[in-house]
Amino acid sequence: MLFKLPQNIIISLSFILLGFVLVWLSITEEVLIRFEGSHSLLDTKIIENADWVKILFVSLSVICTYVAHQINKIHRFVEGNSIPFILFTSIGLSACLISSVSIVDTFAVLLSLVSLSLILRIHNQSSVLGLLLLSSLLLGGATILFYPSLILFLIAVLTIAFFRPFEVRNYIVILVGLLITGFYMFSLSFLLDWDFHIFNTEFTSFASTSSFEIDSIPLIVFCLLSFIGALKMFYDRAKFIVRQRNQLIVISFYILIQLALLLTCGYTVIWVSIAPVFSIFIVYYYKTSARKWLLDVVTLLFIIALIWLKY
Repeated sequence: MLFKLPQNIIISLSFILLGFVLVWLSITEEVLIRFEGSHSLLDTKIIENADWVKILFVSLSVICTYVAHQINKIHRFVEGNSIPFILFTSIGLSACLISSVSIVDTFAVLLSLVSLSLILRIHNQSSVLGLLLLSSLLLGGATILFYPSLILFLIAVLTIAFFRPFEVRNYIVILVGLLITGFYMFSLSFLLDWDFHIFNTEFTSFASTSSFEIDSIPLIVFCLLSFIGALKMFYDRAKFIVRQRNQLIVISFYILIQLALLLTCGYTVIWVSIAPVFSIFIVYYYKTSARKWLLDVVTLLFIIALIWLKY
């Protein structure tokens, strides 16, 4: 049913609006939304908390969804109607158990996802130095705002190893991008007299920050469907060209690193960048399933359960 819906601007905007409302309603009054970063290398307590930060968080989540949609559209993992992707992403974002949200952390997560979208484009480029530098600069910015993002530089190195012959200059460019952002960070903190912090965080697990009760069922179901969809996509990897297979491996490592940070350190904001990518796997599973009507029923029950349990 979802793929049979006509793809036009009115229906697409309606689903986008529905997703926006779902994410908006999922942020209850008990969710603390603040501007300053909880894991930033700079003191970001420059804007007082206000009602508009809720709109800003939802907007950043929508932009993350758009970036993931463009990744799928450009590299053609799943072609066709994008309405299921919008719906599943909205459900995934709404299902997450979030008790505290930082706008700075969310923006850093968005930068890391944009960096991934850039690094995946090097497969057909004659010169990749520009993409590598821009991608590493974005990761450097994400690291300043949310320093656990530093580990994502492994994704850039892994992508180069998969798509390009060994050239020392490629790895040097990645290092230069990190050093440039570090230089500007120190310079701005000195000129503007910003406080500088480094690695003063308390590591807490996701289990300790979230209550796995009945209202966590939508999140568990979403993760389960994503896992099944990922297995189905990798099982059908022979249908993809070599470039897509390598890109799927890179994306998988990105997800594994982000999930490790999410589960071991309790950085729930990372879910904002994971849920849209998970939706690509679910849509692929939905599209290749022989019983789409069954998945339509599951999706409908999913939405009903989400509204009943959370709203």
